[in-house]
Amino acid sequence: MATTSGISFSESLCITSEKLNGQNYLSWLTAVEMWFLSQGHHDHLEKDDSHVPIKKVEHWKQEDFQLCALLWQSMEPRLLMSL
Repeated sequence: MATTSGISFSESLCITSEKLNGQNYLSWLTAVEMWFLSQGHHDHLEKDDSHVPIKKVEHWKQEDFQLCALLWQSMEPRLLMSL
């Protein structure tokens, strides 16, 4: 089991081998959603920290930042500049 500070993943830290390239959005999105669901973090795709109890906000934000970093790794670098 791979671990980053705060998050334990049952799979590798690679969300998808198919990087978002501007022409493959639907297949990339499907892979990303399946990965987030399998890790129990789908709420990070759809919600912000306003739904999290105050005592857990800092931990939720830490996980969210780590998940964003992983998500960015699944995109072609040239697309990151437009985000």
